[in-house]
Amino acid sequence: LLRASYAAGILYPLLAFAGNFWWLLGIRFFTSFFSGTVNPAQTLLVATTPKERHGTALGLLSTCIWSGDVTGYLAGGLMVDYFGYRVAFLSCGFFYIVGGVLVHLLVREDFVPPAPKAASPKVKQACKRKFWQVATPAVLWICAFFLLMGMARRIDAPFTAMLVETVNGADKAATYTGITSAFAAIGGIIAGLVIGRLCDRVAPGKLLLPILISSGLFTLGQACSQSLHSLILCRFLTYMAAAGLQPVLQVMLTKVTSPEKRGTFFGWTASLSTAGGVLCNLLSGALAHYVGVRGVFAAGALIFLIMVPLHIPFLRAYLKEYRKE
Repeated sequence: LLRASYAAGILYPLLAFAGNFWWLLGIRFFTSFFSGTVNPAQTLLVATTPKERHGTALGLLSTCIWSGDVTGYLAGGLMVDYFGYRVAFLSCGFFYIVGGVLVHLLVREDFVPPAPKAASPKVKQACKRKFWQVATPAVLWICAFFLLMGMARRIDAPFTAMLVETVNGADKAATYTGITSAFAAIGGIIAGLVIGRLCDRVAPGKLLLPILISSGLFTLGQACSQSLHSLILCRFLTYMAAAGLQPVLQVMLTKVTSPEKRGTFFGWTASLSTAGGVLCNLLSGALAHYVGVRGVFAAGALIFLIMVPLHIPFLRAYLKEYRKE
């Protein structure tokens, strides 16, 4: 967590000084490669929280992340319109450094690394078998849903500003995009608080179907929006639904994995969610070119709705494994 915070704090400001597109691309790659604070924060939180409170804790963390997004989107839109992109990138690095310092000073971790010892080939083979025994069908289904979630939630992100321009014109588009994104983040805050607490009170699998259906329908509503007000409302509702998907899947993951392997699988799911973002970026560019920006949002809705029938075999595998636990 410290490495990611300080690395992002150093690398993000460098984006402000990129001389051309290729420098920008290279710096952006290394910024993403060395940053990534959410996954270690989630793992640290789960490791230091009682099992019966994982839903509330992960939901609260999700709320904190979205709360930061509210401030960031609003401040970023205003900074770009009034001061330019350089100030926005410099400010981003500053806040990463502040976050790292707070973690460094205030967080205490009770972690003792295992003593290194030479293992025989038989022991290594036994560990390998044990690991793949933990990677059960339920875990693999959760990983698949993280991949699809990464695609569905991120496919439209680069085109939000374009859709704002489409429905409201180019005047102060950055500011209005920031406002639209801020309302989306408020929806994420509500989802983190509500869904996280629900996960501690009801079976998280029961929350999957309403989340997926509502996320798909509200994303489709964005694609059909004809005014800024309707776009803001649909984006708010989309994120109030879709932001609850990640805590639900994370709580389900903690229920079918052993504590010593959770860090590994949290890393897997974070990587797969990012991989979904990479795949959808490749797809969304082609969609925007051939069918327009509204087609990108419609594709996001389709991915959410594709997950609806897939959740049936997923829940069967999950319940089978959960009952064993």
